[in-house]
Amino acid sequence: MTDGKPDRKAWECALLLKLKDDLRSGNLSVKHGKRFGRFEDYFLPGERWEPLRQPFFRRSGCPPTPGMSPVT
Repeated sequence: MTDGKPDRKAWECALLLKLKDDLRSGNLSVKHGKRFGRFEDYFLPGERWEPLRQPFFRRSGCPPTPGMSPVT
């Protein structure tokens, strides 16, 4: 406080330090950020995945369901 008012420079510095700490700890994320993101954002929604599913497993040679034989 300076003359009964918050010190703007000190407040901004404290805010930026807190933001940095929360970003690093995962308490805060930046939407569409490249470094931090939600785990779920890395997967296709079901309606986009379904048309790609069979061609993907056919091409990869992996079974479409665990325990099944590969798609041929």
